[in-house]
Formats: sequence, C-alpha cells, structure tokens
Amino acid sequence: MIRAGTCGFCKGHAKYYQDFDAMEVQQTFYRILREQTLERWRKESPGATIACMGATRTGG
Repeated sequence: MIRAGTCGFCKGHAKYYQDFDAMEVQQTFYRILREQTLERWRKESPGATIACMGATRTGG
C-alpha cells in the first residue's frame, strides 16, 4: 500500500487530514516537541493517519 502525505502541515490541520493519510513531522528534526502537542495532533487526526518523526539534530 502506498500512502501520501507531506513534510509538515501544508494547510490547516482539519483540511490536511481530509486530503492525506500520512505526514512527516518536520519539527522533530529541529527540536523535541512537547508531549501535549503530539497528543493534541493525535486527537485531531483520524485513526488511520500515520505520522513519521525524524530524529532531532540537536540530540535532545
């Protein structure tokens, strides 16, 4: 199965989730995100959304 997404949100979250079922969380490359942010995104997204997070370049 091929899934389509973009690097980060290219438009509002609600619209993004209507058009795509996957995304790369670009912000994690630059900093570690707060758990509350990730939890909010999880709650906003439909259950079938796949998120790929990059390892941080700062090391923490």
